[in-house]
Amino acid sequence: MSLSEKRQHLRAMADELRRCEQPVLPESVVPVIRFLADDADWQVRQDVAALLLYVPEEDFPALAGKLAADANGYVRRSAERSCERRRKAELEARRASRGIEQLSEQYERLTKLVGGNVADKAIELAEKRFTLLTEALLHDLLHILASTKPQARALVKRLADGDASLLPTAVKLSEDLGFLEQYMREFEAYTKALPPQRHVEWIAEVVRRGVQQAQRGLEEQEFDLTPVTLNDVGVSDIRVEVSLGLVAQAVANIVTNAYEAFLDSEGRLRGGLIEISTGRTGDMVTLEVRDDGCGLSEGELKALRAFLPGRKNSNKKHSKGLGLLTAKKNVEAHDGTLAVESKLREGTTVTIMLPLTAGEPENGQGAGS
Repeated sequence: MSLSEKRQHLRAMADELRRCEQPVLPESVVPVIRFLADDADWQVRQDVAALLLYVPEEDFPALAGKLAADANGYVRRSAERSCERRRKAELEARRASRGIEQLSEQYERLTKLVGGNVADKAIELAEKRFTLLTEALLHDLLHILASTKPQARALVKRLADGDASLLPTAVKLSEDLGFLEQYMREFEAYTKALPPQRHVEWIAEVVRRGVQQAQRGLEEQEFDLTPVTLNDVGVSDIRVEVSLGLVAQAVANIVTNAYEAFLDSEGRLRGGLIEISTGRTGDMVTLEVRDDGCGLSEGELKALRAFLPGRKNSNKKHSKGLGLLTAKKNVEAHDGTLAVESKLREGTTVTIMLPLTAGEPENGQGAGS
């Protein structure tokens, strides 16, 4: 068999495996792969190394060790890349398996607690909620692709024709792709499992980080924030045991929404006021973000309080409708609550409540205050 025939055969095999749902080299092929791993031509060995991702578990250590120690640097690097991809795939598989096991355990506990019929109804509601979420996501992604694909085709054609007036099309394409990436990142943040680690933090630091994150994100979108005044009207030195990043993200999403309540029909911020305050109610810390922006009608508020995906700010050029959902999820992960009050043309108040750290002084003041 010639060099080109060997390489063509190996690459065809790799292409076929990539299309498989659970790609593993058939046992009948493994002896051939072992034989080609000793081929005199380094390019053949490099192609074999690229197949390490699909080698059966019992054959993997010997083949991986041989190719990782190959005299040719290209072969070694190909083996290293395959081993890294295999490691990541195994890690993802373990995570998925743990997730399924945890879901099964939670269902069993729920069944014992409330009975099988109620547990099944809860699963049905969860599935409906997930369907709404995915429908909203797919609708937006298909809408973006519907406009992006013709732009890409036009760009290719005009480049081929030597057209110099490409800037507007290129800018629009870049904006849509940037939004697509941002949407996917926010959807990932909403759907991924939350880390269990908690640390005692000052609520003032949580607020500071959240505000900074919101303002930085808006400035990156080239919004002028100066027309809107943001005041801290009573952020106390109270401690809470939280994951700082998660709760700061929740605050950032709420503050971002507060700023966006002042968007005009042209997508610019008009004058307005945002106030942030914290306090203590029994054994809970309260954090309020108030704005005197456009507010919501009764119907809009009712839809928002359902905390379902799809409600978006019509004044925004690109609205994803995931910010408040993610904020609520992050807060509830800390045994907290998130509530919304709003009146049309008067403004909106979002209230977060989090459990107070054990041993916090009654007056809510830190030791150094």
